[in-house]
Amino acid sequence: GVARINRLTGNLSTRGSLSASGTVGINPAQGFPADLSVKLVDGRYTDGRVVTANLGGDLTIKGPLASGPVISGTINLAKTVITVPNKLPASLEALDVRHKNAPAAVRAQDKALRPATASGSGGGGLNLDVTVNAPSQIFIQGRGVDAELGGSLRLTGPASSPQAVGTFDLQRGRLTILAKRLTFTEGTVGFS
Repeated sequence: GVARINRLTGNLSTRGSLSASGTVGINPAQGFPADLSVKLVDGRYTDGRVVTANLGGDLTIKGPLASGPVISGTINLAKTVITVPNKLPASLEALDVRHKNAPAAVRAQDKALRPATASGSGGGGLNLDVTVNAPSQIFIQGRGVDAELGGSLRLTGPASSPQAVGTFDLQRGRLTILAKRLTFTEGTVGFS
């Protein structure tokens, strides 16, 4: 069977709205195949410390949700602020959460939704084919840096290790060191 979503809408806690429509197969043996369209309007992302971004986009989610769907489409960044912290945080490890005394149905669902990792093939999991557009208004600030960038980036491959291709060009930039101001007139950050 198939579940048809005619229109699903919601408001994001940080601002903006999200809407989706499409289909999801309800047979676990088929991996819950999906064909969904997702629209993000006036969204806002923040990690609370380093990045705050205003964004919108049109995305699709296709393929088996349990074993490697592909998210594709375009995300358009509006004003984005990256704050260079005074002290960089240590990296964190992912928590391994396990359900104790889980019923058989819960264990079966958990197994269907977790990608297999024992083979080392990198199979399963979420795959990306997303273009991120930011023609301007990417601001990098802090530790003497005040710069604005703009550009485009394409993210492809597994979400756990995506490949990025594209460039961001300097719109304007200054660096203040020991009461001296350096003005940058040209610069490019490239990903290949």
